[in-house]
Amino acid sequence: MKRNPLAPQVSSALLLLSAVTIAGCSRPSGPQKYPLSGKVLYQGQPLPRGDLILAPDAEQQNEGPGSFCLIKDGQYATSADGGVVGGPYVLTITGYESAGEDSKPLFTDFQVKVDLPKQGSTHDIEIPDQAR
Repeated sequence: MKRNPLAPQVSSALLLLSAVTIAGCSRPSGPQKYPLSGKVLYQGQPLPRGDLILAPDAEQQNEGPGSFCLIKDGQYATSADGGVVGGPYVLTITGYESAGEDSKPLFTDFQVKVDLPKQGSTHDIEIPDQAR
């Protein structure tokens, strides 16, 4: 059996690439993010289903990554990885009348400005009736 003379170099390169990849995945990149959760009410009732976009408020000089999460049965939660950096945020919510994928929107692109802490926290949202 003939041995490939490049085998040791290829093995060494793959080992180095694996070590760099593992090291790169073990530390977070970008700013510290914090989990956020809460309730969403519409007409005093839990919102059946919705989409929540969390964007740092650039008008208030808040920078960093935005986030997105789903609202289900009036509840939402981000993970720390998909969380917020804290400070001023603009929350944009679209709500649907039922949990089904084919349900009609109750309202679209309702926005509210909030100031979120730089730590894991909860923030409840009440959508006014005039959001339609």
